[in-house]
Amino acid sequence: MIEYKKNLYPLHECLGLIERFVNDADDLTKMYEYCENDQEKDRMKRLFQVLDVMKKEFDRLFFQDRYLFEYLHKEEQISCVRALLYPCFDDQERSEEQSFEHIKQCYQKDSFLFIKEIVSFDKELDHIKDKELLEAINGLMLDDGIKWRLYQLHYHLDEFINKVEEIFKAMLPIYHQFDDLYQEFLYAYQEELAFDLNGMGSYDFVVKKLNLKFSDENIIIVPTISNMRSLSFVSVKKDHNQTCLIVYWGIGTLKRVMKDEESIDLEALCSALKLLSDRSKFDILRFVAKRKAYGAQIANELKLSTPTISYHMQSLLNAKLVTIQKDNNRLYYQMNQEYLKKVLTQVYHQLTGE
Repeated sequence: MIEYKKNLYPLHECLGLIERFVNDADDLTKMYEYCENDQEKDRMKRLFQVLDVMKKEFDRLFFQDRYLFEYLHKEEQISCVRALLYPCFDDQERSEEQSFEHIKQCYQKDSFLFIKEIVSFDKELDHIKDKELLEAINGLMLDDGIKWRLYQLHYHLDEFINKVEEIFKAMLPIYHQFDDLYQEFLYAYQEELAFDLNGMGSYDFVVKKLNLKFSDENIIIVPTISNMRSLSFVSVKKDHNQTCLIVYWGIGTLKRVMKDEESIDLEALCSALKLLSDRSKFDILRFVAKRKAYGAQIANELKLSTPTISYHMQSLLNAKLVTIQKDNNRLYYQMNQEYLKKVLTQVYHQLTGE
């Protein structure tokens, strides 16, 4: 069963926007290139203005706290605040005040949620006990200063949560000043959902084109503008140990996929060749050429860290050189052989003119 949410999740959106300007992320400019008319361009320009206004106020009030939103690893888009909040996100809609009450309740039940989220990006947690989690931080491929920061945040968890709550209480009213703009993006999202593409809805069309396969029976589609160019996934537990998959649907995903499907242009071909020229990515593709594997398996085989694998996989996935399948709460990757054949064939035609 697929459930489509019709509103943004402010806490999630505000987090994503803060991370964007703190880390100087610029991939939203690509969405501007996809704009087909002045109205769409104006909407994107106004979103850039939102980022600018939020950045100025954040730096005025919380410049000393920027480190909380900095990505821990340049190859993995997770910050301390994201690691704090993500384990508490679920399929329930709450007010912003209720959200922080829920977060505090989650950490009262399990004070290691933050550390588990951090460690899970580099290790499988199936057999790690809570007392071993802090030791596992030492094995992460992070600077010693960042590791020390993680220890400090864990041991001063209440202060950490209160500081994050203070930041969001100040930033959310600024975020909400632009609710009329977000409503325009939601109209665009509704238009995407209304598309009938060869008898398929937008979700089924995108999933098929991106070669995604999910075993979850319960799927919740949540619109997002802070991660506009792609889909992101969070598996959450529901009652009776059931799980559901939350898919954060970047508003504009359909446009990007349809644009990419029109043809493989010269820029896409050169980008694919550049990825193939990277030895690590080439080795990853060879490993998943004839078998599906999840991140930790690939990392162990190639002697790389799991965050590094995640970084390479994101690039390969965006270039459609790998496919992804979710099964038993794990994401499995495999080479997209048909697409790679198409790329290499077009490279030959481009070079020879045949």
